[in-house]
Amino acid sequence: MLRRWGLRQRMKYQFNGFTFDADTFELASAAGETVALQPRALELLYFLLRQPRSLARKEDILREVWGGVAVSSGALSLQVFKLREALGDSDTPHQLIQTIKRQGLRLDADVNVLGTEPAVALDPTPITLAEPSERAGLETDLVGSQPTIAVLEFAQDGDGEDLHGLTRALPTDIITELARFQLLRVISGSSSFLFDQS
Repeated sequence: MLRRWGLRQRMKYQFNGFTFDADTFELASAAGETVALQPRALELLYFLLRQPRSLARKEDILREVWGGVAVSSGALSLQVFKLREALGDSDTPHQLIQTIKRQGLRLDADVNVLGTEPAVALDPTPITLAEPSERAGLETDLVGSQPTIAVLEFAQDGDGEDLHGLTRALPTDIITELARFQLLRVISGSSSFLFDQS
């Protein structure tokens, strides 16, 4: 799964006067100024930069950028719109991020990839595996040791504007992001939202 979490090479992608830093997950203009974009739009850009001039199928985008979470086509369209706007590609026909009808997207740009040292130094010490008899006991000890977390639906405080949709949308995004950590067990929203928060 395409993510900015964990071990990763420090890569920079240069295209059309922009530079995307995969380590800091920031987009900079030719003048070196940070271009403001939401994390999801940056995820989409990162995905497209890794396969320039190639078709990025809609189902692959949803799997990699949204982690397989079911979202409406409008959610993808919104992020594409914001990304095009940030890249100066708002006029139609779009020159940079092209829509391939009923198939997906294509980044029509020359991308120069610059790689530097690993973001995290690897320990060269060899790992010694335990014997099968030793592993059996170890596996028993580890059962149930994985941390588990549940994110509850937010409660609206006060009598102001009705934000019911937001009270569920925000924790859903948090659950999606936390689920990317393999060492963490995350309770699904359909289960955690059943808890009474009173």
